[in-house]
Amino acid sequence: MPSTILWFRAYCGLLSLLYLGLAGTGIALLVTSPEQLAMEALEARTFGIMVLVLGILFFIPTLLGYFLPPRPGGWLIGFALILMGVTTVALVPISLPLLHFWKKPIVQAWFGRIVS
Repeated sequence: MPSTILWFRAYCGLLSLLYLGLAGTGIALLVTSPEQLAMEALEARTFGIMVLVLGILFFIPTLLGYFLPPRPGGWLIGFALILMGVTTVALVPISLPLLHFWKKPIVQAWFGRIVS
C-alpha cells in the first residue's frame, strides 16, 4: 500500500471531524435562543438546520472515504474528496500536496486504474 493512502486516510479523518463539528454547530444554533444570536426566530432556525444538514451531508462521504476499496471507482471518489478540501482555504496546504501524490501512477495502479 502506498504511503499516500495512509495520508489520505488521515485527511479523511480530519475532514470527518471538521464536518462533524459543523453539524454540532448546527445543533448549537438550534438550541440557542434567537435573541442571543441577534436573529429572528425563523432565520435562526433555518440557519441552524442548514448548517446541521450540510455538516451531516459532508460528514458521511468523508467518513466513507476512509474505507475506500482498492478499485478504480475508489480512486475517483478519493479524487473528489481531495478536491472538496481544496475549496476550503484552511485545507489547501494539505489538499494540494495530497492531490499531487494522488495522481501518481503508483497510487492509481494500487486502485487498479490503467495507467498509461
